[in-house]
Amino acid sequence: NMPTKQLTPDQQLNLIETTLAKTRENLSHYSFDFLFWGWLIFITATLNFIGLNMATLGPKSYFIWGISPLIGGLYVANYHRKQARIKTNKTYFEFFLQQLWIVLGSVMILFSLSSFFIPFKSLFFFPVLAGVGTLVSGLVLRFRLLVLGGVLLLLFPFVSLFVAPSWNMLLYGLIVFVSFALPGYSLRKAS
Repeated sequence: NMPTKQLTPDQQLNLIETTLAKTRENLSHYSFDFLFWGWLIFITATLNFIGLNMATLGPKSYFIWGISPLIGGLYVANYHRKQARIKTNKTYFEFFLQQLWIVLGSVMILFSLSSFFIPFKSLFFFPVLAGVGTLVSGLVLRFRLLVLGGVLLLLFPFVSLFVAPSWNMLLYGLIVFVSFALPGYSLRKAS
């Protein structure tokens, strides 16, 4: 633990690589988040897709988006509150990524709730926010599956323009599953 002023450039690079490896190892404990949100959004989008294609529900099926993320957010917050008692030391990268996702997640939950009162293009807004968080996480950790997931999420709003509107919800669910759950399984396997 020498001060960085006394380290050679090679030693500094090695220190950064070691810190990133430790962060990746620590983030394997966060596989829960990626798996939980990947599955929750996939199931919510699939139920919404089914509801949109049923004559009896139609647009009323969007109601699930106001409930699902709120319940999910409360569940994840409680999960992490319990986990905070167990784990005490975090790397700077972990702290940064945790704060990034708290901010992005809070914004997404607030917009989910406000979607009942303010009309906006949720299938543009949410993938872009999630894509930014996923891409930044993947770049910081040098984790290719997260980088790919972030790129897929950022591309979704543009790809959705070429897909029949009735299928966009299902496509969104699949892209979120690939972007979150697959890296989540990979992180779990690494632990």
